[in-house]
Amino acid sequence: VTYRMTYDAIVILGGGIRHGSKVPEYVEKRVEKAIELYEKRAYIIATSAYTVHKTPLLDKRGFPLTDADAIASILVSKGIQPKKILRDMFSRDTIGNAFFTRIMHTDIMNLKNLCIVTSDFHIERTREIFKWVFRLSPVTLEYKIDFCATENTGLSKDEIEARSEREKEN
Repeated sequence: VTYRMTYDAIVILGGGIRHGSKVPEYVEKRVEKAIELYEKRAYIIATSAYTVHKTPLLDKRGFPLTDADAIASILVSKGIQPKKILRDMFSRDTIGNAFFTRIMHTDIMNLKNLCIVTSDFHIERTREIFKWVFRLSPVTLEYKIDFCATENTGLSKDEIEARSEREKEN
């Protein structure tokens, strides 16, 4: 896959949080790829509140820990300026990732050259969903969207198979 030389924004899809507010290894791979593609003028959009499939983990004050916050923390620890990190802390699935990315960030900020980063097991459904959401009316920008699949690191062969099957069903 050939990627553009510059993006207005790189979108990292969330993938859950483990105890200790750590992201799974496969989400760490997404973050690494986003940083690799990042240029100083671009934004990185960290997505997801938490999954609808599990009860959210809570912080010390009793508030839900979000994937977007966990991803943003990693980005800051890797040297990305906080002002270049945008968050979608509302979505709870891939359709929500695309919808909130568009209505909260890309349409408003004129961010039209995008790269969506997710794991290999999730890339096909992600591609279809983002293309669909970004074609919905009103179309105010001519989007150019690339999709970047990262390794399914940290998942067993059985987990990858199960996730891939679930992706095909949804």
